[in-house]
Formats: sequence, C-alpha cells, structure tokens
Amino acid sequence: MDTLNLITKRFTLVCTFSFILYVAGVGSIAQKRSLETTPISALTLSSVLEPVATGLSSPIYVTNSGDGGNRLFIVEQGGVIKVLQPGLNTPTVFLDISSKVLSGGERGLLGLAFHPQFSTNRRFFVNYTRTGDGATVISEYNVSASNPNIADTTETVFITILQPFANHNGGMIEFGPDGFLYIGMGDGGSANDPGNRAQNINELLGKILRIDIDTPNGPIPYSSPPDNPFFGATPGRDEIYATGFRNPWRFSFDRETGQLYAGDVGQGAREEIDIVTLGGNYGWRVFEGTNCTNLDPTLCNPNNFVAPIAEYSHAAGRCSITGGYVYRGGMSTLPAGAYVYADFCTGEILLLQGSTQTLLLDTTHNVSSFGEDESGEIYVVAHGGSVFRIRNQANPQGVDSVGLFNGGPSQFFLRNSNSVGVADITFAYGPGAAGWIPVTGDWNGDGTDSIGLYNPSNGGFYLRNSNNTGFADIVLTFGPAGAGWKPLVGDWNGDGIDTIGLYNPANGVFYLRNSNSTGVADLTFLFGPAGQSWVPLVGDWNGDGADTVGLYDPMNGAFFLRNSNATGVADITFSYGPAAQGWVPLAGDWNGDATDTIGLYNPANSVFYLRNTNSFGFADVSFLFGPANAGWTPIVGEWDGL
Repeated sequence: MDTLNLITKRFTLVCTFSFILYVAGVGSIAQKRSLETTPISALTLSSVLEPVATGLSSPIYVTNSGDGGNRLFIVEQGGVIKVLQPGLNTPTVFLDISSKVLSGGERGLLGLAFHPQFSTNRRFFVNYTRTGDGATVISEYNVSASNPNIADTTETVFITILQPFANHNGGMIEFGPDGFLYIGMGDGGSANDPGNRAQNINELLGKILRIDIDTPNGPIPYSSPPDNPFFGATPGRDEIYATGFRNPWRFSFDRETGQLYAGDVGQGAREEIDIVTLGGNYGWRVFEGTNCTNLDPTLCNPNNFVAPIAEYSHAAGRCSITGGYVYRGGMSTLPAGAYVYADFCTGEILLLQGSTQTLLLDTTHNVSSFGEDESGEIYVVAHGGSVFRIRNQANPQGVDSVGLFNGGPSQFFLRNSNSVGVADITFAYGPGAAGWIPVTGDWNGDGTDSIGLYNPSNGGFYLRNSNNTGFADIVLTFGPAGAGWKPLVGDWNGDGIDTIGLYNPANGVFYLRNSNSTGVADLTFLFGPAGQSWVPLVGDWNGDGADTVGLYDPMNGAFFLRNSNATGVADITFSYGPAAQGWVPLAGDWNGDATDTIGLYNPANSVFYLRNTNSFGFADVSFLFGPANAGWTPIVGEWDGL
C-alpha cells in the first residue's frame, strides 16, 4: 500500500469529481466505456461514523471471528491483535507478536483471518512482515482452549515470501466461500515494478494467491486447489489465483454473491476496483487501471487483460484506494449491494452502486481499512487510532425507554424518552392489587413493545398488542402455579417476536418458550447459583439479534451476562451501582446501537441510572421519572416503534 508512509494533506473538494466510471462487470479493458467527469449525486443517507474503540496504536484492520460471539478483533500495525467485547469500548490484548514483526511505513502486522470452523477448531491466521529481512509470513495460531479471549503463542508458519523492497507488501488474507485461504500480495515494491514481478507467473508477488490450509502436501503444511490456473504441470506457481496486481490493499467477498472485490493501489494516476476471478490478469505493470503505462508498450493490448469495474484519478489530492465491502447488513445502514471503499489521502468514504460512485462521507481520517461484524454491518478503521461503525441517522434503530407499573390500580405509565418528564402514555390494564407482575415485549413482531401481565398464582400470561386499556390479545399458561418463579420475556430465536420464559430461583434454572402458547419449555438450562435471590434479566448483549439471559446480584451490585441460552459461565461480568440498596436492575438498548445494556432504578428517589456499555463505570444517562417510595415497578420497552 502506498498509504501508511504518506504525509496526509487535506484538499478543498469540489461538487464534481473527476472519477472514471465503468459499466459494472468483468471484461477486457477494450470493452469498457468511460464516463468522464461524471457529477456525483448527493447520497440520500445521513451517514455518520460512530466511535467503537479509540486510543489504539496504528490500527490497520478489524474483523470478526464468525463464532457467534459478535466480538470485534482489531489489528494494530505494530504486531498486536486486540479483542473488543460486544457492548464495551475498551479492547483487551488477544495476541501480541510484536517481537516478530518489522513495523513501519507499509510493513507490520497486516492481516488476520479466522478459519471457517474457528468455533470448533480454534484456528486463525495472520499476515506480517518479519523482523530482520521484512519477508512476508503467513502463519497459524490457535485460541486458548481455556479462554476464548486470549490466543496461544505457538506459531505454525505456512508460507514465507521474500520482499525485495519495503513497500507494496499487500497484507490482506481472507477465507473465501470455497473454504480456501486467499492472500493478497503486492508487486514487491519500489516504483513501476522494476522486476516485472506482477506479470511473472513464477513469482508470488503481484498476485492473489489461494491455498488449502486444511490439506498438507507432504512436509508443506498446505496444498493448492487443483483448479488454480497454474496447478500441477502447467507452468507457473501452483498457489496463484489471479495475476497483475500492484498492491491489492484490502479485498473482500460479497456475502450474497461470493464475488471477490479488491482495491488495487495505483502508481501515480489511477486507483482501481476489481472483481477478481480465477485466472484473471488485471494488467499491472502494463496497465494502471485502463491507462497504458508504456513500461511495456508492445504489450498494451487491452483485450489481454481484465479491466477494473471502476477507477478514479488522483485529482483533488486522492492518491491511494482502501478497498472495502459490499454491504449486506440487515440494518439498512447502506443500500444493499453497494460497495463501500475509501481514499487514504483525502479521507473520502465512497460507494459504488452499479456504475455510479458516490461520496458517502468526507472525513479527516486516514482510512487504513474497513471491516464487517457478524451481522454484516461495516466498520471504518482510522490509522490515527480509532475504529468506527457506519450508522445511518435517517434510519435510526429502535431505542428503548422506561416506564412504571403501579400495581395498586394496575396502571402503566410509559415514557418515550429517557429524560425527566411526565408519562407519554398512561392507561389501566388488569386487576388492581392482585400481585400480578408486569412484562413487556413485541408480541406480534410489529417493532413496537407492548405490555402484559403474569399471574403467579395460576401461571397465566395475559399479553396485549397495544398500549391501552382493553382485554388481553394472548392468554396462555406456562409453568407451575404459586411456585415463586419469575417471568421473563425475550426474542430467544432471533425471529423478531418476543416470547415468554420463567426463572426458578430455587435451582437457578431457566425455562424459555419460543411461542406465546401453552406448552413445555423449548430451552431449559442452568445458569448461576441456586437459592441466592439473584434477579434475572434479559437482553441482546452481543448485538446478534437474539436475546439471552443474565443475572444481577443485589448484595454485591454485580451483573453476570450470558451470550447464549445454555448452561455455562458468564461471558460478561462487572459491578455497577451500589450494593445492597434495593435498586432494581434493567436492560435495554438505550442508544439505538442494536445492543442491550444495563441500568438501575432507585425506588427510594425514583431515579433511573442507565449505562451504554456493559462495564463498570458511571451512568451515561440519569433522570427522575415517577414518584419516590411508591412501590412502583420499572419496565422497559420501545413504546413508539421508532
């Protein structure tokens, strides 16, 4: 990459970009039609960068492990990988190989890829330039068998590739939908590929490689897929998948189509986006984008090379593309199928939709990479020390707010914002002074939470699909009557509909049901101690779209949260608020980031203390709502469906 050793400059941008655009698809350079100086339309999205982690040391990549934990793994150029738990903003060290890494300029720890079966085999791979000679090393590590947030330090080297110069090291590695490991290699550096390595099929430099890391070849810990273009008796290196790259700085696979998108950094005129296919030759050093470089003038036949699907010039201070991802997330953050990428020098974040390139955000950051979480949402890595999530303010995610239930007259008081004020919605529902317990959930999947009641004396649930006075829309019984079990509500299977559950404090067992109907539990498991008067709570702690359970120990003010509805130890443990004060625990998505976090309600003064991360600290939001010392019960929901 001609990126990390550049001096960043900011340039005044004009309303029209001198991008060169191409009809989407893969074909020869001669088949492409340029649309010179095309005006860039304003994107109808209110996109912002939401900080996820700050204070990092030259971050260069972010990814996920695909194991269902929804953690983010952040690669720092100096040789450290950090892991960020969902709902937190401070990562911890996952692996430190800085003693092995030659870092600086375009060298360092450059890539990270988790095996498709990482959740069971614990394998992951890194790409770094080693101390001493700066050679590229692709090697394997394993996560600890006893701690999923720490890696073992035993290394297995798979490939070592000598680098003739300090720049153009490539660095991206990723598993494709075929299960093979793809490796991006630059042309070896200097300028204009002096060794003509990108076109040399006997060299691994200037290529996209593809190897099978699950099948050794004798003493070699990997083999090459037999359909690689130069496999076996065919002249050329077995590992090569595609040729003709200058410095592919970040590539990715479209989750829906499986297509491989790569951003290839240009020399001094053009930056390009390629769809990389098996056996394709993408032109460097004969072509830079669609420009003949005249380094090999007799070879400038565009029919012999694959053209980029889009390219742009170095006008207005642009100099180096950072490849990104095709958006396939479920939160409508970006248009589905749009490819997001950036220019390192200007900080522009751009979208490619068909043949149209659009300015999404003009930032002051040197964007060193993009990344995806497990749900397909896209993150931006700023080399200055931060990771951001792209958010669309015009399409906000649901924000939960509080309410109160007065059991005497059986009245509900709901507030549409977490702030001081009077109730926005007030109504009566159910019998008064009956000892029934309020529950809340989205019973019909319409995106709005409504109330319900649980009668502990007969095990009956009475659920209402609107927040107003009326009769129950859903009536069912579940569990034993009069046993002191606690009612729960959550979207246990991620289908967008909340269903009921019960917790037995006497034995610490949870009983969850995937439909709001009479029947037996679909999920039964033990979590936490028996007979300790701990309080159950429910939330989507890791943002994966499914709710899981947790417990609150009031005697110590400690929370114990679990990322799966199964027997096991807590995934997240922390203290928050005072101990043994009678405060009531809460959980909700207070900031609309699709992750639930905790809070506390003090009935003595009717103040709510809400926290935006599941960690020790002070309240992010605190406010008074309702009367003090009234014995009212706090509830949480997305009452307005916004």
